Amino acid sequence: MFALGIGALMIDQATKAIALLMLLPGQPVPLLQGLNLTLGFNEGASFGMLGDVMTGRSMVMAALTGAITLVV
Repeated sequence: MFALGIGALMIDQATKAIALLMLLPGQPVPLLQGLNLTLGFNEGASFGMLGDVMTGRSMVMAALTGAITLVV
């Protein structure tokens, strides 16, 4: 089970690296008819919530998430 998790992590990181190398933000790349790949970044919480407030403040978001985790 550990090896499966490590394998999944490696595939995840590899696909992210490929996307960063081959895609430009906001420019769709046609994959199939009606299916495009577009590079985007979520700078907010779930589904972009607080995106306007947290843009450029990733450490604040990490601290907030950690504090909430400790409380819960």
